[in-house]
Amino acid sequence: MPSRQISHAEALARNSQVINAMGMLNESILHWGREQDHVPDPPDRQRSTATSGSAALSKYFRLITQIVSRRARDAYLALDGRLTAA
Repeated sequence: MPSRQISHAEALARNSQVINAMGMLNESILHWGREQDHVPDPPDRQRSTATSGSAALSKYFRLITQIVSRRARDAYLALDGRLTAA
């Protein structure tokens, strides 16, 4: 996976709270997925296809897990009265 896609995935993970707060979570994930569709095939396809595919998949699941866990934590704190919108 090119470094541009890796840095984009890392930026999404770092800024997931802000993205979620702005209501841009679904669109951000869809945008990231569309970018992954346009990644050109690597020259050494046999070796790099498996590693780049598994790396992309693991980053995707890590990103989704981070977002879901932060949403769950925030929902728990909001329901418990320890977190407000202000």
